[in-house]
Amino acid sequence: MIVTSTLAKGAVKLSRQKVIVKRLDAIQNFGAMDILCTDKTGTLTQDKIVLECHTDVFGVSNERVLRYAWLNSFYQTGLKNLLDVAVLNCADEHQQPELLQHYRKVDEIPFDFERRRMSVIVEKDIEYHELICKGALEEMLAICSHVRQEEEVIPLSDSLLTRIRRVTDDLNQQGLRVVAVANKILPAADYEYAVADESDLILEGYIAFLDPPKESTVPALAALKQSGVTVKILTGDNELVAAKVCKEVGLAADHVLLGREIELMKDDELTQAAARTTLFAKLTPLHKERIVQLLRKQGHVVGFMGDGINDAPALRAADIGISVDSAVDIAK
Repeated sequence: MIVTSTLAKGAVKLSRQKVIVKRLDAIQNFGAMDILCTDKTGTLTQDKIVLECHTDVFGVSNERVLRYAWLNSFYQTGLKNLLDVAVLNCADEHQQPELLQHYRKVDEIPFDFERRRMSVIVEKDIEYHELICKGALEEMLAICSHVRQEEEVIPLSDSLLTRIRRVTDDLNQQGLRVVAVANKILPAADYEYAVADESDLILEGYIAFLDPPKESTVPALAALKQSGVTVKILTGDNELVAAKVCKEVGLAADHVLLGREIELMKDDELTQAAARTTLFAKLTPLHKERIVQLLRKQGHVVGFMGDGINDAPALRAADIGISVDSAVDIAK
C-alpha cells in the first residue's frame, strides 16, 4: 500500500513535467536505471527532417532524382516516415504533383528491415512499367548494375563504385543521411511484382537529409551522466552520420559496432562488446532488442528510448520503455 501510494505520487509529479506514466512500476525501474539505450532519429535529433539536396551519382544537383524519389514516397502505401514527408514537402515546393497526371501506380514491393529499401512500380506508357526503388546505400548498390551519367547509362565498374563511396562518405561526414534512388524499365504485363524484380537497376543518384540534434539533447545527456546513467546509441542509420551526431552532442564514439558484425557474434561475445561500446549503427529492430536483453542479463536496469515502429521490440524488451510525443502509436 505504501509503495503503491509512493509510486502514484511520483506519477503525479512526473505528469506536472508533461510525462505520462503508463505503468506505475516503471517509476521504480526509472529510478534504478543505470543504462539508457536510445535511438537517434527523432529522440536525440529533431523530428523535422529536411531534404537538403538531391543529386546524381557524382554529387551534382539533379531534378530527375527528386522526381523519382517523389513518386516512390507518394505511391507507397506503408507508414510514411519523416524522410518520405520531407521528400513530399520538397517536391510540392517544386510543383512535382503534376507528375500524377502522367504516372499511374501498378504495384509496390513494401519496405522491410532486412532489405532496407522499398519499390513502387508505375506506368507512364502502356508498353512498359517502371520500377522505382529507394533505400539504404549499401543495400541499393547490391542490386544496381548500371549508373546514369547525364543522359547515358553506363555499367557500374569498380572505379565508379569507389567514386560513389567517396561522394556519399562526404555527404555522411557533413551529417547528412543518404538514401539512394534507382530505377528499372520492364515490359508492361499483368504480373505481381516481388523482391526478385529488384535486380539490375540503374542507380540514378541520392537524396540527402539534414537531421540536427535537439537543443535539449546536450543538457539531458549531462544530467544523465551526473546521475550515473550510461547512454548508448542504437540506430539503424549509417555509422558516419551517427558518429557526427554523437560528436555534436558530446558522446564519445571512437568505436562503432555495426549490425552486420552483430550477426556474426555469439551472445557472450556481444555481451562483452555491448559493455564497452557507445554507438551501434545499421541495426535492425531485432539487433536492438538483442542488445537490450543481453545488457539486462548482466544485471543492468536498462531503459530504451525510441519513437519509431522499428523501436517497438527494444521498447518491449527494456526494463523501462520511454517514448516521445512525436512517436508513432506502436512506440507509445
